[in-house]
Amino acid sequence: RTTTNEDFNVHADISGEFGDTLPQNILDRNLVPYFDRTWSEEARVTSPADDPVNFVAGVYWSKTYTHDEIDQSGQLGVPLGPLEFRRLINMHINQENYAGFGQVNWRITPDLQVFAGGRITHDNISDYSFNSFPDAFPSGPFIYTGDTGFFSVVPVNSCTLHGGVPYDAIQIPCPAGTSTITPGVLRKTGLSGKVGVQYQVTPDTMIFGTVARGYKGPFMNESVSYTASLARQPLAVGSEYPTDFELGVKTTLFDRLQVDASLFTDKIEGFQTTIYVPPVPPLTVANFIQGNAPHAISRGVEVSFFGAVTDNLSLNGGFIYNDAHFNHGFLVNCATGPCPAIDQLPFAPRWKATIAGEYHQRLGEDLDGFLQSDLAYSGKYFYGSAPGSFASPDRYLLGARAGVRSDDGHWSVAVFCRNCLDKRYPIDNVPDGFAFQDGAFAPVPPATAVGPGAPSYQFLSIDSYRVLGLTLDVQY
Repeated sequence: RTTTNEDFNVHADISGEFGDTLPQNILDRNLVPYFDRTWSEEARVTSPADDPVNFVAGVYWSKTYTHDEIDQSGQLGVPLGPLEFRRLINMHINQENYAGFGQVNWRITPDLQVFAGGRITHDNISDYSFNSFPDAFPSGPFIYTGDTGFFSVVPVNSCTLHGGVPYDAIQIPCPAGTSTITPGVLRKTGLSGKVGVQYQVTPDTMIFGTVARGYKGPFMNESVSYTASLARQPLAVGSEYPTDFELGVKTTLFDRLQVDASLFTDKIEGFQTTIYVPPVPPLTVANFIQGNAPHAISRGVEVSFFGAVTDNLSLNGGFIYNDAHFNHGFLVNCATGPCPAIDQLPFAPRWKATIAGEYHQRLGEDLDGFLQSDLAYSGKYFYGSAPGSFASPDRYLLGARAGVRSDDGHWSVAVFCRNCLDKRYPIDNVPDGFAFQDGAFAPVPPATAVGPGAPSYQFLSIDSYRVLGLTLDVQY
């Protein structure tokens, strides 16, 4: 599988994406070309599923090469005349993964079954990046801040990966055995697995319990700016290890409605997230990089149902309550400095619910009419982890579809709407750092339950608008 986005080595002043969406030259160029190529292969063997003891086992391999480039320029709000700040970094990333996996299922009795499975994964990651400085001032129109300036990206190599920064005025020497011309390498082997039991209490009711241990491999910070405290925060981001417990029941009500309910708790050790790097005096510049929180916890209850309520009406839906939070004491950046994160993880509402249904009716000898509808609810959630972050209000998204189809399912025609109530729900809402330039300070919006009253950017997707359409489906 190969993906190519934009062209490399295109550096004309008129090229690139309009990075800042402003009439002023804050960040007028934002070129992000990349090339990605992946090879993968998997082989597995399985035994007959109706054997009392059955199994699946296999091996997996993948190799990915990525070439990324970040080419950005602008005046960043500083009156520079014809000059612009610029950064241009090339990144070459190789990732190779090996894995072996298997699971055994044992039907001890017709009603009791146990299973156990595991996977061993080896990650081999190699990163190498470097800054370029073409057309530099004074002979050219661009001002570069070197490898460690405020508008620079720290190169990734074996030296910087192990804490060395031998650039500009920083001069932290490379550890023995490393250099700025050899890639940074991470190698990690992780074990994940799952064991469980299920018991058929009655022909209509089954109870189950599972314990699972996961593994998510490490990676590197490939596009961070240097601060003095960064040397204390390595470019490598450690692996993530979730441990999950689940206890549930599956049952059929009234011989028509299948209901599944479960309790779950999931503790993710080494949770990979954005972390705040405080400044080291006398510097006053802080930083945000990818790193590891000690842990994050997600626990709650989930219920789902589906089935034909009558011969003409079918329903499906469910809800989830999810208490998801960082470990107590996890610090984020606030207006007054570091402070504890809010209770709930960003983009994680405590409550979510959906319900959908279809009613169909025979209209003729070979023709059915149908009406479908769905309603999705999502509770309030925050876009950030700091107290006072912008928040999404409660969300209600209504969809509907109505049409006719042949009774043999060979064709159908229908009209539909998505987000029928035309509700504007942004996918993200972040502070407006250029409020003075884009006029957002006049007037300042009032503080509400979902925002602190400061100017912000809201990003919308197609799902933030009502969509009407017509579909025609044919299959033979």
